[in-house]
Amino acid sequence: MLRVLSRRLTELREAQGLQQREAAALANIAPEQWNTYERRRHLPDAYNLDKIARAFNVSLEDLTRVGTDGEQRWQERRRWHTLRAAINRVRALGENDFANFVAMVEALTDALERRHIQGE
Repeated sequence: MLRVLSRRLTELREAQGLQQREAAALANIAPEQWNTYERRRHLPDAYNLDKIARAFNVSLEDLTRVGTDGEQRWQERRRWHTLRAAINRVRALGENDFANFVAMVEALTDALERRHIQGE
């Protein structure tokens, strides 16, 4: 459980392009606590787990469930968060950098196609 949750927290944070400190602020928990969760030192209590799920718009089940159904839903959520992070990065580029936008969309499309082909 600890390993699955640690991996999922890291993936959620990275999909949003956040540092640990920023993810902790988003979930309204101490940065030191977030670090211990990602580094597999402690499990969050139910209260903090709920705050994390709400902050990243995922269900508690998706954060904690181990198994194929949970993993499949998690992968779909992860893809959505990756796409949302890419959109946020494009918005930060500015209007004059359309070539970067096109390259980023193509890279994201390629990555999603590879994952789909690999069965993720």
